[in-house]
Amino acid sequence: MGDRGYLLGSPELRPEHGPSGDLGMVWAPAAALGDIDRILVEVDAFAHRANDTIALITSAGFVARAANIGDTRAWGAELVAAARSPARCR
Repeated sequence: MGDRGYLLGSPELRPEHGPSGDLGMVWAPAAALGDIDRILVEVDAFAHRANDTIALITSAGFVARAANIGDTRAWGAELVAAARSPARCR
């Protein structure tokens, strides 16, 4: 039969569908603020409600197949902040 690879086909798979959205904002001032010459602050919020959610189901030998696992909901937020002080880098 040969090597079929690590992902098996799923002919009965239905497409995943549903509403989703995200909203984000980035703040990165062009000028230095005191000793800090680079600042980055990023905020993001997201949500989705999926019908017929598709997930990869693994089995022995790291082989996986896609399957519909039902309806799912997910929501969350992310916050990323970074700053650099060149005086500290030397």
